[in-house]
Amino acid sequence: MRKLFNAIGIIIFMLVTCSNLFAQNDFDGYSPTTKPFKDLCYPIKAGSSVKVPIKVTCNITKKFQPYTVSIDINSSFYSDASWVTIDNNSQNVDSSKTITFNLTIKPTATPYITPDGQYPFELSFIVYNKDNARIYPTFTKPAFKFC
Repeated sequence: MRKLFNAIGIIIFMLVTCSNLFAQNDFDGYSPTTKPFKDLCYPIKAGSSVKVPIKVTCNITKKFQPYTVSIDINSSFYSDASWVTIDNNSQNVDSSKTITFNLTIKPTATPYITPDGQYPFELSFIVYNKDNARIYPTFTKPAFKFC
């Protein structure tokens, strides 16, 4: 009987600890232009600009849609937000739909950089539901580096 309880305990422990592996994020974000570079740098010269589309897919329930999603500029671009513009920073999205944010990245001639010459970003998002209540969904956040 004790072996049975031990086996059941192990199974319950495994189910609890592994459940996050199977959970789907409420929102998925990625950039098709930086995705091929993975953890490598996306090359950009100081003083020039590059357009970066950020796609966000809503996987959350239809109950509280539409959701208003925007990129938190201050949290996302901590090194220097002044050289990032977002054409369409507040958008509505329904369940199973995808929206695209268009970023223009233009580092100044003498930008702040990390010691290894990179400009790392991890985008943070602000999300409101249809009742204008801020929600804190799970999110796959696109992260990328310019060098």
